[in-house]
Amino acid sequence: MIMAGQFKNAPIGFKPGMRFKTALGWREVLTVRDGTAICWPIGGKAPGFSWVYQEPTETMLLDLDQPWVGRKYKSHDGLVSEVVCMTDKQVFVQWAAETDPCAFTLDFFKKHFTPIPLEPPFKVCSEAIGMMNAAEVERDRWRRTAERLEGEKQEQAKEIEQLKRNGAFHFDVCTAHLRHIKELQKELAEQTEQENRHILMSYNVEQTLGKILCYPWYKDDQKNFPGATEEDGVCVGEDTIETLADRAAERIRHLEEEISALREKLRNQTLRIAELVGENEALTRVENEVDARASQRII
Repeated sequence: MIMAGQFKNAPIGFKPGMRFKTALGWREVLTVRDGTAICWPIGGKAPGFSWVYQEPTETMLLDLDQPWVGRKYKSHDGLVSEVVCMTDKQVFVQWAAETDPCAFTLDFFKKHFTPIPLEPPFKVCSEAIGMMNAAEVERDRWRRTAERLEGEKQEQAKEIEQLKRNGAFHFDVCTAHLRHIKELQKELAEQTEQENRHILMSYNVEQTLGKILCYPWYKDDQKNFPGATEEDGVCVGEDTIETLADRAAERIRHLEEEISALREKLRNQTLRIAELVGENEALTRVENEVDARASQRII
């Protein structure tokens, strides 16, 4: 499971080893030059295929599970250390300036070292994290299922070829293998359809949140999107479901505060009206008494 936070609110800049998520996927910082981060997609093979980022943006989510150079940790014995260097599988930490760095495997380091929380105004996006983690788990499950089905299909094809070469290829064996291959293809098609439904659902959620948050319509910008209609929806830019959900939650909070203030104002006005009505009734009774006494004197 991934723990993440709003990178824009972190009181730090880019550091080597950092991992963060953008609308285009996860990135890892290779090096930092004059505050500019040189990154590559996580899982990339060649540093030549890189991305350049000038500064963190509102749409970036910082991976808090991944160590980076300069980050402080507390070991199991309570000593504070700082990450001074990283490789793909190792983390080098230093407890004091005069000591030599110690190397640990990345898995051991994550298990036995606890990161010191970042200072405010850094914000951990709990709601966004839950949605992001669920999507990551679901995508991993689909990928593993697709890989398993594809592997079984290839194994069946190899077995059929082997039977052909050995002269033991019978019609009933062929039929059984072909039937199994079709079942695998059907299961793979169902998984693909389920993934497409999930993608469509994510798109619909993005559009719903975008419309609620008054994002611009494609149809209103015919210069850049000629022929766009209302069915094309709104342009959310680099925002994702996570960032849109955060914006919607923030707007709901502001609206709830405004509603609470309006209710308080209405209550005060109601009390004031009741006071005025009471004063008016009292004034009317006094006037009636004065008129009655005046009438008696005249008589």
